[in-house]
This record gives sequence, C-alpha cells and structure tokens, in this order.
Amino acid sequence: MGDDRRPLESAASGPRWRVLGVTGLVRARTCEAIAGRLGERDPESYFLVGLLSVGDALLDTSLDALVAELPPSDEVAQALLTRAGGKGLALAVTEACERGERANAQLPSMDAQLLTVPHAAALRWSDAALTRLA
Repeated sequence: MGDDRRPLESAASGPRWRVLGVTGLVRARTCEAIAGRLGERDPESYFLVGLLSVGDALLDTSLDALVAELPPSDEVAQALLTRAGGKGLALAVTEACERGERANAQLPSMDAQLLTVPHAAALRWSDAALTRLA
C-alpha cells in the first residue's frame, strides 16, 4: 500500500520539516521582537517575513516563485527577495544571528548583544511550539 498523503503532509512528518519549521518560527519571532524593540506599528508583518523566509526550502521552489504565487505586499516581497526596508533589515540581522555573525547582527539602535536575548527566546518558543504539534 502506497503513501496516499499529500506531499506537504509527507514533508511535514520528516526531520527536514522540523528543521525548517524551527528555523522559520525562530526567524519570525525574532523579526517580530526586533519590530517591537524598534517601535514598529506592524510587528505581525515582520513575523510573516521571517516565517515566509523558509517557504522556498519547505516547498522546494524558488523564493521568486513563492512570492509570485502568494503574492504578499510589495514591502514584504522586497524584504524577502532583496532584504530591503525595515523588514528586510530585520530578516538580514536575524539570519546573521543564526550564523553567529556578530558584526552583521546589528541595527543602528541595537547592538548584537541586545539581539541575542530575543533570538534565544525565539529558539525556546519555537521549540516548544513544534513540540506541542508533534
């Protein structure tokens, strides 16, 4: 008997999905925290940028194709595709945190040391969220 689950359901049951899920949730929560610390009015759109940033890998497509298919707002699309604007900068800084690149994990009003706190909190939060789903 074959596996009659849909492809996304099959992917969601494997370790690859867990890694990408954690990565997306950590990015989302970290971007959201950066937005909050900077006093941005729409932290949920920062969360969305972080979450969508792994959509290409999760769905095995290009980020350009993902953006074209959805399509998100121009601001979110540019943040994803070129790391432009405040949302793009938050994502770039979040990715630098992931890689441990302190020199690139800075915002004009927040140094890398301050960013480690929301990033670590995001790691704990995402792990707990995915554990509840398992």
